[in-house]
Amino acid sequence: MSYLAISNIQKSFGSTIAVDGVSLSLERGEIVCLLGPSGCGKTTLLRLVAGLESADGGQILLDGQDLVDVPTYQRGIGMMFQSYALFPHMTVAQNVSYGLRMAKEPAPLITERVAEMLELVDMVGLKDRKIDQLSGGQQQRVALARSLATRPGVLLLDEPLGSLDRLLRERLLDELRAILKKVGVTALYVTHDQSEAFGIADRVAVMNLGKIEQINSPQEIYIRPINRFVANFLGLSNVIASGLWLEASDGLSQLLQAELKSGFAVLIPPYAGAINKQDGLRPIDVTVLSYSFRGRFALLVCQVGEHILEFSLDPYAENGLMGRTFEAGQVIPIYLNPSHFVELQG
Repeated sequence: MSYLAISNIQKSFGSTIAVDGVSLSLERGEIVCLLGPSGCGKTTLLRLVAGLESADGGQILLDGQDLVDVPTYQRGIGMMFQSYALFPHMTVAQNVSYGLRMAKEPAPLITERVAEMLELVDMVGLKDRKIDQLSGGQQQRVALARSLATRPGVLLLDEPLGSLDRLLRERLLDELRAILKKVGVTALYVTHDQSEAFGIADRVAVMNLGKIEQINSPQEIYIRPINRFVANFLGLSNVIASGLWLEASDGLSQLLQAELKSGFAVLIPPYAGAINKQDGLRPIDVTVLSYSFRGRFALLVCQVGEHILEFSLDPYAENGLMGRTFEAGQVIPIYLNPSHFVELQG
């Protein structure tokens, strides 16, 4: 049996369906990320697990226990939110110990546990600092230490890095995952940022309109999105409806007809194209719309027939793109690898 099992959970606010029959299971120690746009139901689902909202239907089991009638403070669940909700008048150590003191744990145990948590998040030397004397990243560490201090069975995280700048967020992401894995806590993590989801999660559940569209490993979600919504949400814009390529006569359409059966839509991932000659692949002429160097990759936006396509090219490959430029209107060959194409379900 899964450690956290959510079964056909439902929640509406008036006529608005926020969570529409979602089922989701987490194994002990697993990190699952709920990923999706604003209003898709991911935070509402998190609040249902926490007991901050009551479900209209369905079941939530934690280690076999039905949580429906269990109040929030008795669920054994920790929570960490974007605002952190730290107490500014307390020191770092006092904030971390707050949950333990509310549970009336013995003073020696509290002292030991606080020291353990501060060491875990590398904040030992700052235990006597007030919250307003800390940076955003340090406050995030304190909030994490406080949420883990009570040894929750499940930790819920709602956009915990959302208030940090991009560079700090990227730096703390690996640290956060390492800490969660070291502690072994089961975690349900909410974000709208795909890079954050991919960096933190063992599995990602992409949500839309109160439902889970797809759940799988980050790699599988990106390489094989199940439908047009998931592909578009991940920024994979090269989606071609079957009617368009079956009726057209350009080289791309001929390639699609030769390689794929007639599906609803076909995704051509941005990494499926290359400028350099590829053995065994036939080049297709495209018209450059724009070309820009982006550091880790070069972005080519081009047109072939009626289709606008984007490709992330490797400027560092042997005989690659370093020093080369392409002007709008220029016709160049692109080598497409059909093995990377994905047929979408809808």
